[in-house]
Amino acid sequence: MQGTSQGALHDALTRAFRQLTATFTTRSEVDPQALRRPDYALLAAVERHGSVRPSDLAAADGHDLSTVSRRVASLEGRGWVVRERDPDDGRACRVALTDEGTTRLATERAARAAIVTEVLVSWSEDDVRTLTDLLERMSDDVAASRPLTTHLERSSA
Repeated sequence: MQGTSQGALHDALTRAFRQLTATFTTRSEVDPQALRRPDYALLAAVERHGSVRPSDLAAADGHDLSTVSRRVASLEGRGWVVRERDPDDGRACRVALTDEGTTRLATERAARAAIVTEVLVSWSEDDVRTLTDLLERMSDDVAASRPLTTHLERSSA
């Protein structure tokens, strides 16, 4: 890949993700039912990994454990996750989605998907499929290239 195209790709990705983030943030500011990004990200990570230790979530996300613990406590207070004893280490706990958390995440995912669908309404089905395939491939390659990729990230790839 040439330097110019690398720069253009980086700029295009940055702009697209910034625009999507701004759109989802605006939605969460005007819709009291919308999940804010940190809550959505944590619920999605728990769904992806299943019952998981908060320390593994922190490592996979690049956050410190205290930040993840506060988020988990907040989500637990809303009834969206539950803490369970780790069967492999009684001193530790695992976090799992509740049925309500699964429903809440599915509702938010559908709302966000509707926004993206609306944005791409003029795109052909082939273009949407190609974009999806390329973004999946890129995500897998980025995860595989990270030197400190955790076992959680490797197992979900």
